[in-house]
Amino acid sequence: MTWRKIFQALWLAGICLTVLISVTPSRAFHGLGLNDKAGHLAAYAVLGFFAVLSFDRRRPALLAGLSMIALGVVLETGQLWVPGRYFEVLDILADAAGVFLGIVLSFGLRTFNRGFQ
Repeated sequence: MTWRKIFQALWLAGICLTVLISVTPSRAFHGLGLNDKAGHLAAYAVLGFFAVLSFDRRRPALLAGLSMIALGVVLETGQLWVPGRYFEVLDILADAAGVFLGIVLSFGLRTFNRGFQ
């Protein structure tokens, strides 16, 4: 199995986990002591990171990474219909910041490790 396939599997697993958490009523997470915005930033940084590493070429990698912002907007909007969950613009901003962080880190890794591509 190639590194690219591993990154694709991790990216898909991350998307599935993010969707699952986003559509779960909030009472399931009470008492975990997690900072909501930090959680958004971290989760979407991971998604952006693995999205970029899942592609060989720069343009598809960047588009895949940026598509994670759209995922965040869709999931945040969908929370309007999930009991105990709310639409928050700050969550979308944290998602976008996380995606950008993940993209920057992954392109940094790609640049640092030229043999990886």
